[in-house]
Amino acid sequence: MTTPLIQRKRFDKFSKQLDAGIPSTEEQIQWLIHVFSALSDPNRDTNKVLGLNYTAGHSLTDEKARMKMDIVMHWVAGAISTDTSHPIDPNNDAPALGIEDALLKAPEVAAMVFGNDPDAARYNYDYLKKCWYDKEKTFRQELNRGSDSPDVFYDFPI
Repeated sequence: MTTPLIQRKRFDKFSKQLDAGIPSTEEQIQWLIHVFSALSDPNRDTNKVLGLNYTAGHSLTDEKARMKMDIVMHWVAGAISTDTSHPIDPNNDAPALGIEDALLKAPEVAAMVFGNDPDAARYNYDYLKKCWYDKEKTFRQELNRGSDSPDVFYDFPI
């Protein structure tokens, strides 16, 4: 599913690609032709053409909630990881946590990250455990993500 936030990330990635002098792919050129053609029609809604409207049942609030959950799940994935290639000093890094310990600590992390957000209380152990083991969202368990990963909360250089 493409949402307005995902679409904006795609626009950002494409602009960085062009700024870096990386040529457009044939697929990107065909998309641009389609979009510019649609934008030239005065009867078309610009935001709809660009994919910047939320469809029924979807909202910016929902999208932000998914991104917040992704932040917490990414922390859990990092906390249980035994990969020591990313810390500045692997010898001084805390040992990996077990999944249960990470899920127990994750609500504290959510409270620190989300601060005064009234929804921060929803990130309790039971809810986070349910979300971690959600079979439709196993991508959340991945430590290494790309710009096209669902719900990813940060930008990537090209």
